[in-house]
Amino acid sequence: MRILGLDLGTRTCGVAMSDPSAFLASPLITVRFADADYQDALTQVVDLAKEHQVQNHMFRVS
Repeated sequence: MRILGLDLGTRTCGVAMSDPSAFLASPLITVRFADADYQDALTQVVDLAKEHQVQNHMFRVS
């Protein structure tokens, strides 16, 4: 099971991905979007989740 970790800001969203055992996560990408355009951020994150076959997520707002 892969877990996607998200750290949401006002213009960026840090994305980390766990290993298949969901034991260890590593940085994957920083998603950039227009100031407070959370719909764009969500679209990009959903695409990443589908691409990496994510089954769960963790979310943090900074």
